[in-house]
Amino acid sequence: MGYVDRSRAASAVRAAAFLTATFSTVAFFMAASVSTARAAVVLDVFGGTISCSTVSGVQFCEGDVNTRVESFDGVPLDVNVTIPPSGMAGPFPMIFQLHGWGGSKTAGPDTARALAGYVVVSYTARGFHESCGYPSSRFSDPSLSDPDACTDYGWTHLSDTRFEARDSQHLAGLLVDEGLVMPNKIGATGASYGGMRSMVLAILKDRVMLSDGSLVPWTSPLGTPMSIAATAPLIPPSDLAYSLQPNGHMLDYRIDNPYGLRGGVTKSQWNDTLYNTGLSTAYYSPIGVDPSADLTGWKVRTDAGDPYDGDPDSLAILDELTAFHSAYYLDMSVEPAPMMIYNAWTDDLFPGNEALRIWRKIKDLHPSAEVNLHFGDAFGHPRAGLSNNVGRIADRAQEHLDLHLQGIGPGVPTLEVYTQPCGDASELGPFTSTDWDTVHPGEIVLGDGSEQSINQASGDAAIAASLAPLAGGPCRSLPPGDDPTAANYVFPPTASGFTLMGSPTIAARMTVTGIEFAQVVGRLWDVAPDGTQYLISRGVYRPSGVDDPPSEAQVFQLPPNGWEFLPGHAVKLELVGHDAPQTRVSNQGFYVAIRDVVLRLPVMESPGGEVTAPGTPILPPVGLEAPACPFDPEPVCDTPSAPRGSKISLKASKPGKEKLVWSWKKGPAVSGAQFGAGLASKGYSLCIWDADDILKMSAKAPITGSCEGAACWETKSNGDKHLYRDKLAERGGTAKVLLKAGDAGKAGIKILGRGPALGMPPLPLSPMPATIQLIDGDGGCWGATYSLPKKASATAWSSQSD
Repeated sequence: MGYVDRSRAASAVRAAAFLTATFSTVAFFMAASVSTARAAVVLDVFGGTISCSTVSGVQFCEGDVNTRVESFDGVPLDVNVTIPPSGMAGPFPMIFQLHGWGGSKTAGPDTARALAGYVVVSYTARGFHESCGYPSSRFSDPSLSDPDACTDYGWTHLSDTRFEARDSQHLAGLLVDEGLVMPNKIGATGASYGGMRSMVLAILKDRVMLSDGSLVPWTSPLGTPMSIAATAPLIPPSDLAYSLQPNGHMLDYRIDNPYGLRGGVTKSQWNDTLYNTGLSTAYYSPIGVDPSADLTGWKVRTDAGDPYDGDPDSLAILDELTAFHSAYYLDMSVEPAPMMIYNAWTDDLFPGNEALRIWRKIKDLHPSAEVNLHFGDAFGHPRAGLSNNVGRIADRAQEHLDLHLQGIGPGVPTLEVYTQPCGDASELGPFTSTDWDTVHPGEIVLGDGSEQSINQASGDAAIAASLAPLAGGPCRSLPPGDDPTAANYVFPPTASGFTLMGSPTIAARMTVTGIEFAQVVGRLWDVAPDGTQYLISRGVYRPSGVDDPPSEAQVFQLPPNGWEFLPGHAVKLELVGHDAPQTRVSNQGFYVAIRDVVLRLPVMESPGGEVTAPGTPILPPVGLEAPACPFDPEPVCDTPSAPRGSKISLKASKPGKEKLVWSWKKGPAVSGAQFGAGLASKGYSLCIWDADDILKMSAKAPITGSCEGAACWETKSNGDKHLYRDKLAERGGTAKVLLKAGDAGKAGIKILGRGPALGMPPLPLSPMPATIQLIDGDGGCWGATYSLPKKASATAWSSQSD
């Protein structure tokens, strides 16, 4: 049907339309068919709601605030529809052009696509601009079935599958019922927020998610079965929670990459920017009114910072975002529609691992599914190469849609990559391959057995500021020299050069103090012969408390990149404790001792010389660790039945000689099986909060591993006693734990801790009263409240429970 204009002029028009339609947010920083054919001349659409006229040789139906189209739940949407010239007869294939965060529908007709035989629908997502976003668009409107729909529930739901995806499906169904659109030849594309919604539509394919989260077949309002034929998500997230608050647990070689329960590190600058950008054009639900769309409430909790682990508010946000706002977690029992996903190497908001996560999962579930990947630095969110070669990506997206919606052309490569141009290196590519695993047949392995350490203050603030996403373009460099507060690993210069193509993998043994607040920021640099350093990749990791060689080495990856290391250039790995303003600074102190670092770089060169064959992938520790202290004290916790049933003593007379003694007795009965259940579910953590419920200190006794060559935990007296001994107290500051079962008033607990791994807070502990609880990973809790100190000085503090 129709024709596809491949001229330079058409490509330029397409690129310009692409930028206008999909780059709303990014530009803020840089700028089977129905039985009968539709009549050639289209006078109106959506049942006469929007009139159409001829503009630039195509038919254009331009909506406004007075001609909005009601969605499935009555929320009015501002819609534009571009239709092929009257000389072409429908029904036609259709493309959704979905806008970015804070944006709106395309301002004019999509002439190039309409001339190529497509109906193009561009609408403003609910809660933005004239779709209930602006206050002027929320006045009571008697022309609507619910005049107050905008005010009462017309806010943005942040790409909720139950709302935003269903809006698109409803609009498409209306046009199918009018005979204008083919029900099984529907595509979608868009960048950023539009890319996220495009990806969700592909996963749903021929299903609709109802308000209760259930999935039903997608049909038009009049009952015609419908499905997505293909989508082209550009610079999208696949896991919204991870992209905004990464914990570093994504590994591109692992099939299953769920977020998990370890709270990540907030991308502060991006979260602030996105929230404030939306405020100017969007309608946010009043705080606390709608738990499924409480953007303000979510930001308040996120801004409060760590610890997030175990916090019910944080878990509720995580559950909401993963269940309904992220494509990765949607039901994939049905093979998704063909996708072409593009992400930019240097995109600090949605980097390449967002595409790799969902590619790996889909291909595992549906090996024959078509998921084409494109990586480069053509455009993206800052730091990515804004506005460079946008036409290349626009053309690739259209070629993918042309194949699946019209059967035209060869489509796009399964995997297409370019390197990042920076410094002396030019862009190389395109390189194509059959999949992600075959594009890097070799590996460079670098190691350093020294021990270094970082804490919450590690990392030069001026360097971090110079690397902030909004501080410039993708190529960031520093003069010669190392940050003396960082853990630096500079490896010998490469003799022949190589081309990084993939995700740098970092494995190391780590001893962690202050696990609730600890973060490890990794930066990979190319050091030129003159000492100039070029940033290749950077990412953040929430370490665990596990530390037992060799299987317990912790592992994380930096986002992928394509980078040419020229001969004579050296690889440098830098680890720091913060990266503000890109990521949030921890609320309290931590300490991470790092040793036996291994850096594995996937490369495009085949094995030989410096390049080896890829080794066995390193998997995270399989053992369980002690539970993280919750944000607030546990509301239900066993306490002594008599005054002074628990005692606490903290001493900090000399650095490195810190001491803790805590005892608990005269409480309810505790069986040996109850303590044993705690051992079987992650071990124990002693948590200390002040009167404001601020976590001041934690001492941990993980369940896994050995201490001085023997098992850390030992069970005695037929299971009535459990004893933990770690003479060096390196694994969490805990040297000894005694758990003694007994009847009411007879059970007892005693904990001894010492050394720098305790993370001793400033003494005396204040404000009072303090709360101290020993918690396990199975819901067990034993604790007390301490209102008056027995001793209070800068070197010693002690108290007995109330």
